[in-house]
Amino acid sequence: MPDEEKLSSYLSKSKLISNSNYAKKIRIAILGGFTLNGLEETMRV
Repeated sequence: MPDEEKLSSYLSKSKLISNSNYAKKIRIAILGGFTLNGLEETMRV
């Protein structure tokens, strides 16, 4: 089994990511249920 990285290494890597490369966008996800009327129920909410 390979050695797992520690949380501190992930945190240090996350600081290297530049936020300026990503435009702020509103994203909407529509998730249907596991019923025949799943999309209709989702749209009502």
